[in-house]
Amino acid sequence: MVGACPNRRMNRPGEKAASRPASPLNFVVSPMKSISAIKSCYYSIARQLRAPAAHVPFATRPQHDGSPHVERAGDEFHYIVTERGLELKRRTTSDPDELLYWLVSDLTWAMASDYELAHRAPSQDSRRLLFKKHVELLAAVNSGWSQRQQVEYERILVEHPFRDH
Repeated sequence: MVGACPNRRMNRPGEKAASRPASPLNFVVSPMKSISAIKSCYYSIARQLRAPAAHVPFATRPQHDGSPHVERAGDEFHYIVTERGLELKRRTTSDPDELLYWLVSDLTWAMASDYELAHRAPSQDSRRLLFKKHVELLAAVNSGWSQRQQVEYERILVEHPFRDH
């Protein structure tokens, strides 16, 4: 799937115009080729999720504070994390949907972390609630993304099972 954006339907080549807009949190296929289009879509998703402003920044230059920023070079998008002048992580893709997934996954992870902290069950492994909420938030955006994350959590739990106290 190419990038998805709420409430904005862009037609595929040869497709007739849609007669009604997409409903909230119904993210429809739309081509995104520029960083500004991805940024717009990301902000739209963040609004629909009611994400706290502190979790929503979209940078296109290094902040050097451990937060990610997005760059484009030719047909490739780069998702880069820097801190104090050091590059800690770089992901590269030519798929704008993949970049949007990385952005939204980090956003929903931060939201899920806040939720877990506010609803912590002292006798439970904190990952139980954290993983569940993260997958739930991703599902509100894109079911494929939530399934992808669920598979990753299942893989993690095989090696590192929950340890309730």
